[in-house]
Amino acid sequence: MTSHDLQCGTGPRADWPKRRAFTTAFKLQIVEEYDAVMALRGSGFGNLSVVPS
Repeated sequence: MTSHDLQCGTGPRADWPKRRAFTTAFKLQIVEEYDAVMALRGSGFGNLSVVPS
C-alpha cells in the first residue's frame, strides 16, 4: 500500500473504505506459508481437526 492509497478523495464514494493492494512478494510469501502448513498436514503433524478420544 502506498501513501497515494491513503489519500482522501472527493466524490460519491470518498467515505468508503479503500481497497488494499498487495505486492507480488507479499502474495508469494502467503502462498509459501500455506504450502508449508499443508506439507505438515500431509505428514500427519497438522491434523488438528481430529480430537483424540
